[in-house]
Amino acid sequence: MTDTNKVLDVVIIGAGIGGLTAGIMLQKKLGYYDYTIYEMASDLGGTWHQNEYPGCACDLPAHWYSLSIDPNPDWSCLFAGREEIQKYWKRLAQKHNLGPRIKFNTEFISAVWNEKQQHYTLKLRDSTTQGFREVKAKLVISAIGVFKHPNWPDVPGRELFQGKMLHAQKWDYRVGLTLCPP
Repeated sequence: MTDTNKVLDVVIIGAGIGGLTAGIMLQKKLGYYDYTIYEMASDLGGTWHQNEYPGCACDLPAHWYSLSIDPNPDWSCLFAGREEIQKYWKRLAQKHNLGPRIKFNTEFISAVWNEKQQHYTLKLRDSTTQGFREVKAKLVISAIGVFKHPNWPDVPGRELFQGKMLHAQKWDYRVGLTLCPP
C-alpha cells in the first residue's frame, strides 16, 4: 500500500544520534522543516534506547556524544551512562520539535530509485501490525545504526550451550545479575 501519491522531499531513516542530528541540521543550517524520520523502535535514541543492560555507558568521553551546535557542558561524569545520554538526545529532539516528524515502530525494508520519475520508493513495515506500506521521496538520508539487530558471535557449539545467553540488545532482567561495586 502506498501512503499517498505525494513524493516527500526528504526521508531520514533512523532516530538515533545520526538521524536526529540530520533533522536538527536540516532545520538549523538550511531552515528546512519538511522531512520525515522513520524509526523502527518505539522511542528515539538508537543504541541508547536499545541497549539496557546493567552499567551501560559510553566508552568515549561523554562530550563526544554532544551535538557541536548544542553541547552538554553538564555531563555527570567522564563516561556517562546510557540514561543520561538518551535524556540529552530526548531534550534536543524536544527543543528542536522533532517529535511530530518522527514515525515510530516503522522499519525500513528497502529503497528503489525510479530514474524516470526521479524519486525513491521506500518499503516500510509497521512493527506493531507487521503491515507494509510504501512512501516516495526525492532524498533519503540513511542513519541506520550498525546495531540495528543483535549480532551473536559464530562460536562453534554455541547451540549446545544449555545456560542462559544474554545480549546487550535483548537484556533479560529476570536473570539475577548485579554490578560489582566500583
